[in-house]
Amino acid sequence: MLACYPEGSTGYRPHRDAAELTSHRALTAILYLNDGWSEGDGGELVLQPAAGSDAVRVCPELNRLLAFRTDLEHEVLPNCKQRLAITTWLQLKPGGDGHPAPPPSSAPSANAVAPGAGGEQHLATIFVSVPAFRDPEMQHTLYDLFAKAAHSERVSVGLVWQGDTETGDDAHCFTRRLPAQWQSRVRTHWLHYREARGPTLARALAQRLWRGESHYLQIDSHSRFASDWDEVLLAQLAAAEVLAAREGAEHGVGSDEPARAIITTYPAGYERPDTRSQDDRPPLMCARAVGGEAFGADGLLRLRARTLRARPAQPMPSLFWAAGFAFSRASVIERVPYDAHLPFLFFGEETSMAARLWTAGYDFYAPTTNIVYHLWDRSYRELFWQVGDPDGDKPRSVARVQQLLAGAGGEASALAGLSSEAAPLGLGSARTLAQYEAFCGVSFGVPRSASERAAVGGQDEDAFEPALGGLTDALRLVDAAFRGPS
Repeated sequence: MLACYPEGSTGYRPHRDAAELTSHRALTAILYLNDGWSEGDGGELVLQPAAGSDAVRVCPELNRLLAFRTDLEHEVLPNCKQRLAITTWLQLKPGGDGHPAPPPSSAPSANAVAPGAGGEQHLATIFVSVPAFRDPEMQHTLYDLFAKAAHSERVSVGLVWQGDTETGDDAHCFTRRLPAQWQSRVRTHWLHYREARGPTLARALAQRLWRGESHYLQIDSHSRFASDWDEVLLAQLAAAEVLAAREGAEHGVGSDEPARAIITTYPAGYERPDTRSQDDRPPLMCARAVGGEAFGADGLLRLRARTLRARPAQPMPSLFWAAGFAFSRASVIERVPYDAHLPFLFFGEETSMAARLWTAGYDFYAPTTNIVYHLWDRSYRELFWQVGDPDGDKPRSVARVQQLLAGAGGEASALAGLSSEAAPLGLGSARTLAQYEAFCGVSFGVPRSASERAAVGGQDEDAFEPALGGLTDALRLVDAAFRGPS
């Protein structure tokens, strides 16, 4: 973190870097960047080593590196000219012994219960990606995630907490403590909220916390879960893989590995603290309109959910993919990793990922019932775009997505601002973008247009509730209007 104290700053009050919300920090390291600093310029760091000991004053001279334990109290004195320093922390793994976790391994092929090497049975494991921006619902989401699982021991969480990591301003987000056996299964990447750059970076960072679990669930930090959600999702995915394999066989596609399927949709809603939709019919993702009106002023597709008239007997093929609820085998993390190079992108995240996933051979399916619930009201929390876009990144991110959807994603060099190392962030090679456009009924190139097929999610109109199918659809349309800058 780069800390800048402007000329005439009053400094920083006495504090410790390891507090209730930052107990993972073990050692503070500060590198000073102030050329020609003299004693009269002030700005010294005053460190209190222990009770009864003399304080230590450190002048912030250029290239001076200071390291100390995070439980030691210290303060910064007022300064007469601009003072610069880079601060970082060596961290302990929350709930662990401080040793680094092993690197991710290839995800094993596993169903709900799969045979081990010696014939014994073991549970499939689930890695859950949870990005959170100063969201007090995060703590309740994690609690419900573990509490409602049939086998909480199979669940591990990759939490990317984007908040105030320096003071106690976000203490209200951590009032509900997880039992120790659950907390030990949460891996956390701590990021100051001023460094947040939107959902794509947060989800990419969350994927880096994966440690080889067999399955992958991506959600938002304001979610709730049906009872035994883990068993239900594994069963739904197994059924979807059968359907995807059958579809592939009909088109002459065969493979020894499980078919690539993803359970995904816009979830039904809940209201705080935990009033859930009682309608068990799942929503299906559709384009918001026919023709050019399906697109925003930025040229990116807008989607909505429509409630089905009746519960389907098996997972229903879907044209689109949802960022807030997607479940698959964890090998998707290696095959189609999240793109961290799209700062401040919101609209376009789902469409670009859908194109990348589908062209990599993944088929999308809506579940047969509501398994995950989402809080569509955001009036209670702060939002990442309140950070602003100081470097004007959003237009470049939108341009990169438009290039991808114009068919430039096969080569990394064709994507603006990416090096050759970003090749996996382009389109897949199993199917073409033109095939995806024909499948979903959307033309992403100019002139952009969505067909009737896209507007009804590949179904007949009579598959849906007439007009607005209840509160969930109403909230969805309101959400689409106010979700963020377009």
